[in-house]
Amino acid sequence: MVTAEAITRSVQTFWAAGFSASATVYPGQQADTSALEEWVELWIESWEEAVRRDASPHIVRVNVTVHCFSRSATAATRVQELADAARDVLARQTIVIRDYDESGTPVLGHVRLREAEMHDMTRPQGAEHRGVLRHAVVAINGRAESLAEAI
Repeated sequence: MVTAEAITRSVQTFWAAGFSASATVYPGQQADTSALEEWVELWIESWEEAVRRDASPHIVRVNVTVHCFSRSATAATRVQELADAARDVLARQTIVIRDYDESGTPVLGHVRLREAEMHDMTRPQGAEHRGVLRHAVVAINGRAESLAEAI
């Protein structure tokens, strides 16, 4: 069985290698975004074990969510470009789960991600905020399986 920590670290490592469109903020990381024109937040959430029979493989359902933010006054579509870049990196991917406690070499299993859903969450901001903060969400469901149990 793969751990939540191994899944999280493997997805974050895969993301860091494939996404260079903007700065990434990870859960628990404190970042002052007031000076940034754009950034993304990567969340790996919802650790739910799938209902199974005793002889069935152990599967963990995983939700990966990327929140994309842009304050660009000149490019109203920039947040969509960030969302498209995030989707291109993660949608329909199989990500190797590695044991980073053991140097990152042993393969523990795989995360298989499905199609991405994109939502525009932009809403009007008050005058105290600097311009319009555009917000798009890319949500991807998937499942994680340990190598011994992978289908």
